[in-house]
Amino acid sequence: MAQELKHGTWSLKSRLAVLGTLAAAAVAIAAFLAFQMLHRTEAAVVGEAERQLAVAGNQMANRYHYLSASFLERDAPSPLAAREEVLITQLTEALLAGYQGVEGGFYISADDALVGYAYPTYQGTGRKTDVPAAEEDVIRRVARRAFREEKAVTEQADAARDVILFYARPVMAGGRPEGSLWLMHRLTGVRAIAAPLYGWGLIILLGVVAGIAAWASFTVRQLSRGVETLEAGLLAVEHDLGAEISSQGGAELDRIAAAVNRLARSLRDQQERQARLEADLRRADKLSALGRLVAAVAHEVRNPLASIRLKVERSIKAIADPEKLCQNFSVIQSEIDRLDHLVDRLLQLAKPIHLRPAPFDLNRFVTDRLELYRARADSQRGELVFEPAPLTAPVHLDKDRLGQVLDNILTNALEALPPKGGRVKVMTSALDAGAQRVALTISDTGVGIPSGEMSRLFEPFYTTKDKGTGLGLFVAAEIVRSHGGEIKVDSEPGIGTTVQVIFPC
Repeated sequence: MAQELKHGTWSLKSRLAVLGTLAAAAVAIAAFLAFQMLHRTEAAVVGEAERQLAVAGNQMANRYHYLSASFLERDAPSPLAAREEVLITQLTEALLAGYQGVEGGFYISADDALVGYAYPTYQGTGRKTDVPAAEEDVIRRVARRAFREEKAVTEQADAARDVILFYARPVMAGGRPEGSLWLMHRLTGVRAIAAPLYGWGLIILLGVVAGIAAWASFTVRQLSRGVETLEAGLLAVEHDLGAEISSQGGAELDRIAAAVNRLARSLRDQQERQARLEADLRRADKLSALGRLVAAVAHEVRNPLASIRLKVERSIKAIADPEKLCQNFSVIQSEIDRLDHLVDRLLQLAKPIHLRPAPFDLNRFVTDRLELYRARADSQRGELVFEPAPLTAPVHLDKDRLGQVLDNILTNALEALPPKGGRVKVMTSALDAGAQRVALTISDTGVGIPSGEMSRLFEPFYTTKDKGTGLGLFVAAEIVRSHGGEIKVDSEPGIGTTVQVIFPC
């Protein structure tokens, strides 16, 4: 903590420790004051003194009763009636010796006299033998009242800081009261015994509580500002990893801000490395695709060129034979047309796909399209089946492009059927309750596709057919992706192939 004070910053842990210490001090002071208030208040002290006087009065009355009974058994008058001053004083001293600060004696009603006074616990010099003159009138009044009412009575007199308790009860002889005993207890300073303590304690308690409140308010405000700054910084980092969170003025919050800044820098570096890697991968993919495309084009071009070269050589040799020369030039022209068609397809691949979506009934469209292939399916002894789903809304797609996709997939499915015949099934379906996506599924019972060739199905110029160009599925996949859809192929050799085309509506 000393180091934190030196640098002018307090950690959250230190602040909470100070707050906890202040709270503990407040609790300790409050507990002490509560204990003192419980045990040292004026009411508690007076009440305890009254209980002591009652106990002492009972004991003193019992002792006098036993003493009086012994006198009566000898047919002698009672000690009060006989004015046995010494005996009565001894009785009072013996009893009150165990009660600190209590003085007392007896009252004879017949003479209105106070006798047998004793104050055995008197703290002054010498022995106190005289009834206190200042309280004598009150003592007589209380004693007379107890004798008259034949019951114990108490009275309290308040001085500046003292409280004086008086107690009296009747004493009996032969079944009738003959006087009373009285006790007096002076509670010195009881009215102000705890006033200074309570005052200072209350001031200290209020000061500690105010300190706790101020410190807590300061800590909470600083934490609140720090958290708000962190939130704003995190929001800025969320949009710009180059932004940094400023210092908060607290050790813990500054460590969090520094950690977030390090994380942002790390993420920024990772993104930059990822962008470089993605660029390298895209270049590598482009080079790889270009290499495959060049190889495919070279393969496609080599055959017509070889045929043209051969025919040119033969034409030179058969220049005297017009018929052979015409045949050779016819082949040359056919191969040139083939090269021109290949170049045209390459140019089509280079052009972006422009869509013209419009709403139409997908089931009706598929039904009409399948009619164009029924004659071909019958010629192959194949079965063409359509299972439409109840679509609740039209689809918004480019009908011509969708027809191109369906034509390519249907052609491949029919060509894959074995010579003895088979079946091609077309289905439509809604993929969610709101028909937000629809699927067009074409499955056949043909020869299937080897698993090793599945990954190359959508590469340009890749084909498993002798006379195929390898562009059908590639173009179909590009059209589907242009619509925001996807195309999936599942095949098992000897069983058949299923192509699922998913479009958003």
